[in-house]
Amino acid sequence: MAFNLPSAVALHTITAGQNVGTVGILGGSGLTLSAKDQGNLPITSDSSRMNYNGASSATGPSAGVFFGFNNQVTLGDIDLTSNKTLFIWSLQFNAPNRIQVTDVANGGIRFFLGSGSEPENNYREWFIGGNDTPFGSAINGPVTICIDLADLSYDNEVGTFDQTNVTAYGCGVVRFNLGGNGQGILLYQRSILLSSSNVDTDTYVTPSFTGASSFDDAIALVQGSDYTNKIGNWATKSGTSIFLPVPFSIGDGSSAVSFNDNGQTIISPASNATNQENFRLTNDAMRVYLDTRDNSLDTVILSGSYSWGTAAEWNFDISNASTCTLSGAFKGMGNFTLGSSVTASGTFSLASNYIVVCNGANIDNCTINGDLKLKGSTTSSLTDVSANNLEFDTAGTYQLTKCDISSVTNTSGGTVIIENVDSTIGTNLDPTIIIRGIRTISITNIVAGSRMQIFNTTTGLEVNNEIVVGTDYIATYADGTGFSLNDVIRVRLMYTNATTSYDEFETTAIASSTGWSVLATQIVDTIYTNIGLDGTGVTKFSADYAGNDVNLNINQNFEIGEFYAWWKYNLFLSQGISDFYGVLTALDDANFRINNTILDFYLDSIANASVRQLDNRRIYRADLAYPVRQPTTNGFGLDVVWRNIIFVVPVEKQVSALTSAQSTQLGNITDVLADTNELQTNQGNFATATGFSTFDSATDEVKTDEASRQASKADVDQALVDYNVDTKTNVKPSIPV
Repeated sequence: MAFNLPSAVALHTITAGQNVGTVGILGGSGLTLSAKDQGNLPITSDSSRMNYNGASSATGPSAGVFFGFNNQVTLGDIDLTSNKTLFIWSLQFNAPNRIQVTDVANGGIRFFLGSGSEPENNYREWFIGGNDTPFGSAINGPVTICIDLADLSYDNEVGTFDQTNVTAYGCGVVRFNLGGNGQGILLYQRSILLSSSNVDTDTYVTPSFTGASSFDDAIALVQGSDYTNKIGNWATKSGTSIFLPVPFSIGDGSSAVSFNDNGQTIISPASNATNQENFRLTNDAMRVYLDTRDNSLDTVILSGSYSWGTAAEWNFDISNASTCTLSGAFKGMGNFTLGSSVTASGTFSLASNYIVVCNGANIDNCTINGDLKLKGSTTSSLTDVSANNLEFDTAGTYQLTKCDISSVTNTSGGTVIIENVDSTIGTNLDPTIIIRGIRTISITNIVAGSRMQIFNTTTGLEVNNEIVVGTDYIATYADGTGFSLNDVIRVRLMYTNATTSYDEFETTAIASSTGWSVLATQIVDTIYTNIGLDGTGVTKFSADYAGNDVNLNINQNFEIGEFYAWWKYNLFLSQGISDFYGVLTALDDANFRINNTILDFYLDSIANASVRQLDNRRIYRADLAYPVRQPTTNGFGLDVVWRNIIFVVPVEKQVSALTSAQSTQLGNITDVLADTNELQTNQGNFATATGFSTFDSATDEVKTDEASRQASKADVDQALVDYNVDTKTNVKPSIPV
């Protein structure tokens, strides 16, 4: 949309006679100054014109003219020590037979820079072309003079040049091979003085791109649409390649900008190169800046190729809401600084001894054919970055993933820790840099929402205790931080939620050179499901981790089913999984074993009354000691079922427990069986009896026994009916073993 240039120092649309000094001899045998109607660019009015004629000499003297900065005839005042200034000017020779000047070595075409009130007596001159260079032989339009006023590659100094008081500029030639009345004509076009420092205190302005723009906007402005608005010929385009010999800024700090280079190739000239002697540049001359607003609508995309002939700084140290993406190739420039607004994944091949400075930028996937400096600690991780030397100027911990670094150095004065994840670090040049390999932790197939505890059994330290949201836990660690090679790691998983719980899962892994992994296999706790209680709602119990017991809190009787539901939820808590894991094993629905070899655990009571267990489930210690602390903390009794195994009979459905009367009937089965056996004996005696009286007596006894048998049979039948019903409960409560 816009390429913004500062106003011209002079348009040179009036006679060259209005100048501040000349070099050489005025008059018919030397130099004449005049105007040429409609002969300059832009062609709006008269142009500055210099005629040179007379005798020819391959070695001089030169003839030329000085113009003052600030409107030609008024002397300017430029302090080169405080202003970074670049002068760009265009000249045009009039015709092929009038370009005859000496070669560049003898100063065929010269640029003058004068100082003070007499610049024609105190000046420097640069030999910028001759009949053996493209600049001296060019006849197809204007040719460019591009001079950094602070450049020290000048060829001569006349008088005393004062760089704090530069007042005039000019150009002259050394005539050669102009025979007879031949004369050369040199036309001066507009001159522009611009800044290369891009600071508000500078006197001059840096060219800038604003709006929805690209490098084509610079070409359009400089080349113009026709001869009436053409500025010069110094910005050119060939195919997708653009030659741009000026510093510039993308954005001006206050205007909106959306810049895209569209993948073009941008070339900046070298200084005093062969056949390019008309470019005299310091490393300050061709600076490039990013100057976007603190606005997310400001965007910059550089995906093209940039080739810089001087080691000029590229300052992209912007850290605000704007975004800048550098995916192109950058070659030959000086220090390249990247702020946090920048994402750089391109290739940087800077001039020798210059570095990429990362000040918070994302430079992942970046190739740096040179050195890289991390400024500050904002950028704490690098991924897929290659560089020669990586310098840290701030102490801290940094992670390098899949990077290729030849060497590392530390200028912070503190300690730098590098966490190395599959990176190659050739040489550690600083003893204050600690390099630790990064390993991977992988725990998969987790029941989502489980509590996970990771414990290093080698060091005796808990490393992690948290709820895992997903089904996998993937993490990294620095070797020696949390885990070291060959450490034994214990992993526990526990899940309880409402009426669903899983068995305790515990396994171990060994840390290797790449890390460690676990495949979890958590199984639903059907005993918890059968009890059918939500452990989160049971409040009768509390954990006493210091005392290695569980307290009954309230003056109420309790059930072991309630205790088990509470226990499973308590294992889901951070200290429960740490301190009580593996202490209690549910063998089945009715038998619960305290594993006292894991923890010397007891039940205790802090209630102010004697309490007892109501259900007929057994809780016991593996060593068969009484599982209740003696005495209890409160001094009152705590009664539990603990001596004998409770048998569980598989059933098709759940029924009510036996009543007290049914239990008594079931217990009488032994007596009924004894009576039946006696009856069978009496019947045998009757069959072998002899004699009538004996027969009658035996018959009476048989009748009596038969009546008794019938009564007993009825009792047995009823008892068996009751037994068949009652044995469909899960617990057979009254047959001890």
